[in-house]
Amino acid sequence: MKHAPVDPVTAAELDAALHSVRAAPRDTGGVRLLCARPGPNARTFPEVLTLTRAAGVAGDCEMSRPWLKLPDGSPDPRIQVSIMPWRVLDLVWHDRDRVAHPGDNIAVDMTLSEADLPAGTRLAAGTAIL
Repeated sequence: MKHAPVDPVTAAELDAALHSVRAAPRDTGGVRLLCARPGPNARTFPEVLTLTRAAGVAGDCEMSRPWLKLPDGSPDPRIQVSIMPWRVLDLVWHDRDRVAHPGDNIAVDMTLSEADLPAGTRLAAGTAIL
């Protein structure tokens, strides 16, 4: 079945949303959506994710089919859990019936800029520390 082309977000829509995206909370934020990827191009949206140091997100294929590997060929632990800003996701993922979710595991209403979360910052997500 072929779908009609999806209308991308326009430059004007991006410009209009920039203030809202930049106004996201800086120190804390609510989790708005959770996602696991059980296989290529597959998404589930559970109420809870189980996170482990060894495997990242339980039920997610990222560690068995990593896009980023260490020199020894093992999955790079930096890709175990993917977090994205909710306001950005909500802006660009408007045709949710026809466009796949990008696959980021946690969408949080919080700014995720390097200035606000420099390398090495630890985040609490439920009982997990990321």
